[in-house]
Amino acid sequence: FDGARQTIHNDRSCVTIMHYDSRGVLWTGHKSGQVTAWNVHNQKPYCKSAKVSSGQIKAITSDEAGTAWVGSDKGDVRRVALTEQLLDAEIIGYELIVTGQLKHSGSGTPDISASHPLDANGMVINLRAKEKAHNGPVTAILAAAGRVWTSGGSPAFVCLKEWTQRGEFMNKRDLKVTGAATSMKIVSPFVAVRAVSADQVRMRASVH
Repeated sequence: FDGARQTIHNDRSCVTIMHYDSRGVLWTGHKSGQVTAWNVHNQKPYCKSAKVSSGQIKAITSDEAGTAWVGSDKGDVRRVALTEQLLDAEIIGYELIVTGQLKHSGSGTPDISASHPLDANGMVINLRAKEKAHNGPVTAILAAAGRVWTSGGSPAFVCLKEWTQRGEFMNKRDLKVTGAATSMKIVSPFVAVRAVSADQVRMRASVH
């Protein structure tokens, strides 16, 4: 924001997480459970903030379509779209709309089925899926290639989950040994990853 300052009027408006997406939209999550989409050029919100959760927003990411995926300390993950308001094919404003939520049936098995219908927003309608994404705070989200990965949960149930962007639960990995992921990133399969010893790190630090 080029050094510009936005006044925070109360503690519940405090920003808890930020994400800058590929379209140039700055997303902020707030202690109040609201999400705001900012125009970085004029340093103003595109529209009124959207109430996404009853808890604090803890994680935000965006997928290849520019749709935001938002997680809270209550364990819920919701999909939020910044939509254009049109009049005679002219953009007259914007609106933040919650277009879906990640839920699962609690069975621990994939909820994918060709028989599940889709709602108006392209999310799967699965009446058995009533459980929130995580049984505890959501700590990180990543969305790409038609998938969403979420990390979180209470210490006893912390895990990494994989979903389709249509809202179908696919897989789960236990993270009790390592703890919840605080950030996630997809890297090119051609990136070489190798172990570096502590002595090598100290030597490189001394050279630079």
